[in-house]
This record gives sequence, structure tokens and C-alpha cells, in this order.
Amino acid sequence: MRQFLAISLVAIFWISFGSCEKRKLNRDTTTSIDISIIEGGFNDVQKVSEDVIKEESLEGKSGSNYKDIYGSPTVTVTPAWPDTTFPKDIEIDFGTGTTDFFGRVRKGIITIHATGMYKDSGAVFTITPSNYYIQDYKVEGQKTVTNNGRNSSGNINYSIEIVNGRLTTPDGDVAEWESRRNREWTAGEGTNWLSNGLSGILDDVYSITGTANGVNRLGREFDLVITSPLMVAMDCQWIKKGIFELQPEDLHMRTFDYGPGSCDNEATVEINGRTYNIVMW
Repeated sequence: MRQFLAISLVAIFWISFGSCEKRKLNRDTTTSIDISIIEGGFNDVQKVSEDVIKEESLEGKSGSNYKDIYGSPTVTVTPAWPDTTFPKDIEIDFGTGTTDFFGRVRKGIITIHATGMYKDSGAVFTITPSNYYIQDYKVEGQKTVTNNGRNSSGNINYSIEIVNGRLTTPDGDVAEWESRRNREWTAGEGTNWLSNGLSGILDDVYSITGTANGVNRLGREFDLVITSPLMVAMDCQWIKKGIFELQPEDLHMRTFDYGPGSCDNEATVEINGRTYNIVMW
């Protein structure tokens, strides 16, 4: 009888311990924070790449205006003007550290293999960061962007796929990421540096939908679905608006909300009816 009682008490202890641990994990926002960092990192790689391509330096026009936003990276296009043929390979080299318009520091290289101009329907851009860091976060993986032409709203849209994505924090923690997205160019298509100066670049806005999956820095797998399009604006270093649902393995669903559209680093995460505030990097 005593032995049975002892076994029962041990079982109760472990059930209670397991329940407490599960409740603690269900309140944990690590995956949500990791996603906000990963989104920021990979969106940054795309923003940098887009600005180089859209500045039309591929057609022989000066690329020096690009440096007003991103500091002084070295941009090399091969084959260079006056050769107008494609494909072209573009290298953006930030060296050991370049400070941008917003005060963020980048280092390393981004390479782009382009089969056409940014607005050309059917053009494909293969983007690869190499030893690339933004604010001491290392971004790795391959991003493929395909111009699908115009959608029913008349906006150019792009299919975007990330494979073998990895983001390493300044502390050495690693999160892994793969995604499949659609990126719609909703504002700013009709302007550029040549027509409007700096505002011709900063007025660009994109709407992003799609899914993703990966592993957070603690080794927990997750799946993600965007339920309200993410708004990425070139004049803001953070995602301004949008909602996604995040399902970590064996835990409650997380609903991540970037807010109503203001440019700030604040967001919220709802877990099982409770809301937590998140500060993005």
C-alpha cells in the first residue's frame, strides 16, 4: 500500500510539473519574437536588392543615388553598361560596416542573379546573402523572386520563395526558416529617383501574403499563415501592419499583430486569450 501511495505521489508530481511547464511554454513568446526578427532580416535583404534593381543602374544610369539611403556600398553589375543583355549578376558589398539612412549598420555581400528588369513580367531574381549582417544579425539562405506580371487589381505581383533560411542572433542563437509568399506592389510604382528624388524610392509599399515554416532558436518547430496582409513600406524599417497566425509544435496558436499601420517597433501577440506586447529589433 505504501509503495502504491509513493508511486501515485510521484505520478501526481510529474503530472503537475508537466502541466506547469506546459502552461509556462504556452505563455512563451520566443517563437513570435524570432519570427519578427526573421521577417525583418529577410525583408531587409529584399529591400536592399529591390532598390539596386529598381534604380535602373542595370540600364547604365548612375547607381550613386542608391547610396543616399544605404550609405556607401559598392555595387557591381556584370555584364556592365553598355552591354544591355541579360542575365546580369549584381554584387552589393557593404564591406566591414556601412550605416544607412535610418542608422542601421550592414556588412557583408548580397548577390543577385537577374534574368530581366524588375518590372519585366517573367523576370526572375535569385538573391543570396554572403556573410551578410544587419545590426549584428546574420542572414543566410536563398531568396527567389519571380515577376508574375499584373494581377486583377492592376498591380505587379511577385512570387517569393526562401529556402535554407537561417538567422543567427548576436548571442549565437539560430532560427531556421522557409517561406512561400506573394508580394504585391501596391503604391509607388510610378515614381523613382530620377522623377521624384529620394521620395520616389521611399513611397513604395508592398502587400505580402503566404505561408512559412521553420524552427525557433529553442529547437521548436512552427508553421505560419498570414491572415491579414503584411504591409511593408520603404520609408519604415519595421513592418507597419498585418496579422499572422503562428502554430508552434504542441503549443497554443499565437496571433501576431503588427498594429494599425504606424511606423513603430511595437506589436502584440495573443496566446489563448491573453495579449502580450512585443518590441521588435
